[in-house]
Amino acid sequence: MNQNPPVLLLTRPQEASERFAGCVPEISAIISPLLKIEPLSPILPEDPLPLVFTSANGVWAFDQLRAAQGQVAYCVGPRTAQAARDAGYDAMSAEGAVDDLVALIIGAAVNTPLIYACGRVRAGDLDGKLRRAGWQVHTCEVYDQIPQDLSETARQVLGQTAPVILPLFSPRTAALMSAGADGSTAPLHPVFLSENVAAAWCGSAVTGQTIAAKPNASYMVEAVKQVLASLSSG
Repeated sequence: MNQNPPVLLLTRPQEASERFAGCVPEISAIISPLLKIEPLSPILPEDPLPLVFTSANGVWAFDQLRAAQGQVAYCVGPRTAQAARDAGYDAMSAEGAVDDLVALIIGAAVNTPLIYACGRVRAGDLDGKLRRAGWQVHTCEVYDQIPQDLSETARQVLGQTAPVILPLFSPRTAALMSAGADGSTAPLHPVFLSENVAAAWCGSAVTGQTIAAKPNASYMVEAVKQVLASLSSG
């Protein structure tokens, strides 16, 4: 019998990590958020323009500033789109990454300026790509992501010998996690949302790494389950 069953270390904010853990109940999960989401108060355009969201955090933070007025919201993926619908937007999902979202907006032939509600730290240059394609974009930083130290429980897990599966959803959390895992003794098995996220991992050696087939949460769940099956059969 395996004396050291794998552990799932989740570093997204608490609610998102709990939701992900519920999708993989067959493995013990440790939650240690690496980023704390804090709302900001930017100056917003007065008109109720169409919104662009690349995360549910953006939806939540924008909602703290202004209630939806039924306008269209262009969203990077299904989870963000659902959050936007729940907030009162007519949400459309690009079902993918930043380039898919740009293609969705271009294909929709939007003829008004857009509000891009985003974090202070972001990847993908979405607003730059839209501007180069001819769109007027109001980039509004509606939340900040404050780095957090790994919890004592997470550090203990990394200092043991059980394999640790690490789902990582952004370049920033990949970089923070690779630094936080420096010197760990546990075999590390990061699962990256995309090639872009994988490229941010540096320093810490890994036993094996996986990149999700598509950049969304459901494919991340599937990738984690595949890694778990591989470790269990091994």
